[in-house]
Order: sequence, then structure tokens, then C-alpha cells
Amino acid sequence: MNGLELTNRITHDFPETKVIILSMHVNEESVAELEVALEALLLGDIYLSPRQAKLVVGSYLHRIAGAAANGLTPRQLETQLMDRLGIHDVAGRVRYAIRIRLITEDGMGSG
Repeated sequence: MNGLELTNRITHDFPETKVIILSMHVNEESVAELEVALEALLLGDIYLSPRQAKLVVGSYLHRIAGAAANGLTPRQLETQLMDRLGIHDVAGRVRYAIRIRLITEDGMGSG
């Protein structure tokens, strides 16, 4: 059984269990990222690294692009995405944008 299978089994058997999956690669940036992940966990949020968040969002946007072709409005697509990410308020959107480095804490774009 690999780590993801074990995680799935544990969270199925014990739904209240919180999970953090760590990489073997450790550097100063990953330690800081761990702190952010732990803070998110303590707040009951989900944390994905910026790289993983971009992959998840990109994949989801690709899938819902077909929905747009089927007549969903931009607002409906936005609502689906926010529901999928578990974000239900403006503050959550801002925290998420900071987490994936779309913006910085001072409100300026990152790139």
C-alpha cells in the first residue's frame, strides 16, 4: 500500500483526521511552506503548494471549459470552481490567491 492509498483509507475510516503529505526534499523554502500548510490546517483550510494548486486549477479549468461550451455563464463556472476549492468568501479567495502566489500579501501581483 502506498502513501496515497493509506491516506485514503485513514481519512475514510477516520473522517475527522487531518492529513499533511510531505516531500522528501527539504530546503528553507519548504520549511516556510510547511508553516503555511500547518496554519491552513489549523484553520480547517486545505493547502496545496503553488505548483500543485496551479495543476489542480488548470486541470479543473480545462474540464469546465467544456461546460462553458455547453452554455454555462462565467458566474456559474466561478461558483463551481469556488465550491470545488471549498472557498466561500472573499477572504478565502484572497488567502488562496496569496497561497498560490497570484498576489503577495501587500496586494501586488507576483509576476
